[in-house]
Amino acid sequence: MELLKSEIPFTIHDSEISQGPFPANGFLPLFETDFGNGDYYGLYWPIGLENERLIVCELFHDEWRLAPVFSNALILAECLEMDNDCQDDDSVIDDPLLGVVCPFHRKVQSLLVAL
Repeated sequence: MELLKSEIPFTIHDSEISQGPFPANGFLPLFETDFGNGDYYGLYWPIGLENERLIVCELFHDEWRLAPVFSNALILAECLEMDNDCQDDDSVIDDPLLGVVCPFHRKVQSLLVAL
């Protein structure tokens, strides 16, 4: 999938795409979003869905996991404009497309609502 410059408001070096096992294969770190504790955001294309839309994930290095947080990098940029690391509850941006590009996220959210 070819990235359009207008869709990615960050510095990208394609040589930094992870080859796994952690971060997961297909994860492209955005080091300029580093929180200072080793966690940061990145772009992720799940294996087998490389030609689909990317998902913005947060990397939790202590937990060895990626968590989907935004459906595209423009929403991440909007969040970062509101808050320097998107970690405050006040900076949460509603992203209805996240459930579309990440069906697993949609399933988890529906389970949480059911509780």
